[in-house]
Amino acid sequence: MKNEQRMTMLSEHVHNAPNSGLSSVTDESIRQGLEAARTLIQMANEGRISIPAEGGSVVSRGGELSQPPLNSQGRHPSHNCLASTDGYPSTVSGSSSGSSRDIDGHPQHCDLSTSKANSRFLPGIFSTVLSKAMDSKPMCALNILAPDWNVCNWQNPQVGKASEPARVVTYIRGAEGERGTFSATVGHEDVDHIFLPTKSLNERFLKLDKSSHDECMRLFFQEGTQIFQLDAGGLPTNIKDEQFLEHWRDAFPLREQRLRDIMPFDDERVGTGKLETPNGSPHIFKLLRHIAVNSSLALMDVNARSLAGQETGVSGPNLDALDMAIDLDRASHLWLSWSQMPMLESVLLDLRIYSHDLNSERGCISKDEIKKRAGEMGRWLRLKLLVIAGLQSYSFETNCKSYTAAQIEEEDELDGEPNWIKLFMPALRPGAIHTVVCYLSSPTVSLKQFSGPGAPPPHQLLSHVYGVKNFYTSFIRLYAAYHITNPQLYDLAIWTFVGVLFLYITEVFVYKTARFREAAFPYVIAGISLVWMVMQRDWYLSR
Repeated sequence: MKNEQRMTMLSEHVHNAPNSGLSSVTDESIRQGLEAARTLIQMANEGRISIPAEGGSVVSRGGELSQPPLNSQGRHPSHNCLASTDGYPSTVSGSSSGSSRDIDGHPQHCDLSTSKANSRFLPGIFSTVLSKAMDSKPMCALNILAPDWNVCNWQNPQVGKASEPARVVTYIRGAEGERGTFSATVGHEDVDHIFLPTKSLNERFLKLDKSSHDECMRLFFQEGTQIFQLDAGGLPTNIKDEQFLEHWRDAFPLREQRLRDIMPFDDERVGTGKLETPNGSPHIFKLLRHIAVNSSLALMDVNARSLAGQETGVSGPNLDALDMAIDLDRASHLWLSWSQMPMLESVLLDLRIYSHDLNSERGCISKDEIKKRAGEMGRWLRLKLLVIAGLQSYSFETNCKSYTAAQIEEEDELDGEPNWIKLFMPALRPGAIHTVVCYLSSPTVSLKQFSGPGAPPPHQLLSHVYGVKNFYTSFIRLYAAYHITNPQLYDLAIWTFVGVLFLYITEVFVYKTARFREAAFPYVIAGISLVWMVMQRDWYLSR
């Protein structure tokens, strides 16, 4: 019963994963794949072929169908085994005795005359069939990490490129003792894609039998990129309790349930349970190789009051404590327990909160905290790919074009800001790619007046429309001031101030997209100007 419950929970989490879905594999392709596996098994059991390691090819006993690669001694191996580096044995041989070599060239005994060897052969072949059938379209790392920035439009070309260019800073670590390479480009072209593998699940595979279900789950988590999200899931269950004031640090209000159930965090209580594989070992996070944790820009507008909504009975102090919990959780993915996941190969982190105005106001994440967690990553990880979004955006924009790889590797600061590439460099293995993607301008600058609870996410189109409005109203007023005796231009200038008052009154009190404190200045300027122009109209026009 315990295993059945674990399998049910796993299935729910997989289908809730952003990159999961039903594969397009047909019944016919499944049938053909299984038939091919059965044929190979039968031929191997009859001693007619052996199945080599990765990179080899099927070898006929009566005559070579195709030649396997040479081993490290320059000889063709006489026996071959399917071996894997992940601890899941899949050994086969075409003879009843003798030794073979695994993919690392180490001696390995393979014997198909025993039932044990036969039972270990099928999972290896079947796992390969499942893995290929579960392959899905790869995704660009930049599209996975910050889809709302639209830096990469590879999968959605009809959307077009971002209206404001993004700067992509890429550092590739050199071999031991050698200098790496460094580049800083504006925009993201087709040749710049960094593809990550994805896996899709097919219901028919999951329902074949328990071993098929378990193997699908293993392949899904181990070989596919797992995307986790920070999201406002609702109020904590104990938000109305007085004890919440003592335990608000354990609320973690922005960690989605899937993120909590699977991933370990250093700031959790010791002994917090995590989801395991159907067999009960290991934990799911032990299988992961490629992970991404992203956070939408809309999450910047989430606070305790917006979460509470119409909920009654929540005290003011509890809401204030929840606000603090939300702010601490905005960069919670930095507190992932890297020491428990040293097998990771690709990590994508969305740290746009650092350069956002909200961080300046609320102090959600500091430079020192990022430095500390970068050191923790460098202590435990040796990544092939590290992509971080947002550390050099907006007010922290750094002009990287003038820097060389030597400066990136040696200098502690760039333009007065920490050299983030150097700080995260210890987490990279030689030849690894470290990419920092950031916007060159912020859509929130011109839209700062619209920060109310009903405001839509900041978008370049909205900022451009608002800028055009300010542009033409300014020119109308300029022309009216130059031709002050022209009644038509004078009245048109009056109407521009009426429009401003109408805009901010409706946005504050009707649509709730702006707050009074941001609208106060337009109220004063437009109000005084409107009253003055109406009172002095006759005097100006009579001159």
